Amino acid sequence: MPIIRWIGILVILGALIPGPARAAPPASSRGLVLSPLGGLIYGQGEEFLYKYRRQGQFASELIWDLKPLFYLGLALDYGPLDPYSQGGLSFGGALRFGIPAFSGTIENRDWVNPLHDRLSHYSRHDASVQQAVLWDLSLAYSFLLRENLAFKVSLDLHAMYFNWIAEDGYIEYEYFGPQYLPWERIQVHGPGIRYMQNWFILSPGWKLLVRPAPILGLEGHFSYSPLIYASDRDDHLMTSPPKTFTGTFVFGQFYDIGAKLSLFLPRGLDLSLGLSYRQIWDLRGETFVRDNHILGTAGQVFQNGYDGGMGYRALSIELALGLALGPRERGPRERGSVGPR
Repeated sequence: MPIIRWIGILVILGALIPGPARAAPPASSRGLVLSPLGGLIYGQGEEFLYKYRRQGQFASELIWDLKPLFYLGLALDYGPLDPYSQGGLSFGGALRFGIPAFSGTIENRDWVNPLHDRLSHYSRHDASVQQAVLWDLSLAYSFLLRENLAFKVSLDLHAMYFNWIAEDGYIEYEYFGPQYLPWERIQVHGPGIRYMQNWFILSPGWKLLVRPAPILGLEGHFSYSPLIYASDRDDHLMTSPPKTFTGTFVFGQFYDIGAKLSLFLPRGLDLSLGLSYRQIWDLRGETFVRDNHILGTAGQVFQNGYDGGMGYRALSIELALGLALGPRERGPRERGSVGPR
C-alpha cells in the first residue's frame, strides 16, 4: 500500500537526521499528560455470511460506510515526559466517542439461490452511525538508542463498538415476485437494517521515536496480532418475519500502522497530528439466526450451511493537544497512549 510505504520512508529518514545535543532530564522527570483530541475515521465495517462451510463463496456481504465518522475524546498517560532523552515504563489510555451522523451508504449483496452461485439480491441504502465508542489501553517500555532516538515496545488493548442503521434506498432482486421484472429497481422507505459490531484486540506494538529538531518530534508505529474477539448483530427489519443474525468470532488478523508529527510548545504543551491505517480480517465462525422465534445455527435454518465473518478497515486522522500535569523539565515529551485509531 502506498501509504504504508511512505510512512516507512518518513520514519527511516527521520532516524538518520542527527538531533541537537540536549542534556537529559533527571530520572524524576516523569508525570501525567492530559490530551483532549479529535479526529475522523474514513473506512468501512464488513459483515459476511458464507454459503458453504469452509469455502470462500459468500451467501451475503454487507459493507457499512464510515465515510467519515468524526469523533472527540480524551487521553491520559503517565511516563517519561521526554522519551527522546529518557527511557522507562509508561502506561496510558484513550477514550473516543463518535458523533452520530450520516456516514455514507450500506451495500448488501446476496448469493442465496440454491441453484447457482451468481448474485441473486442487491440493495443500497443510506447509512448513519447511531453510536460509536473506541477505547485503548497501553503498557509500554521505551529504550533510548541514542540522544533524540528511542524505541518503544508495548502491549495494547483496543476496543471498538459501532452501531449503524440503514434507511430508505432501493433493492434489486433476481426474482421478487410476478409483478416485478428481474432486477427491477424497487424503492424502499424507512429503517431497513440495524447492525452492531464489537471488537476487542490484544496486540503487541512497536514505535520508533525521532526528534529531528528541538521543537519537532516524529513517531512511527506498527502493531500486529491474531488475538481478536469480536461479535456482531444484524436485525433485518423489513423481512417478513423480521430476522436477527448474531455471530461470535475468535482469532483473525489485525494490523495498525501509522505516524505522528508533534510540535512542542512553551509551558509544557504539545500539538500533534497523527495518521494511521487499521485493518481486521480473516475472522470466521458460527452465525445464529432468529426467524419467527426459531433459534439455531444459520445452517440449520437455511438450505445451505452458513459460516459468518466480520471485517474492518479504516484510515484515521487525529489532532491532539497535550498538557503535562506533573513536574516537568522544559522541552518536548511524548504521550504513552496508542495513536489515532
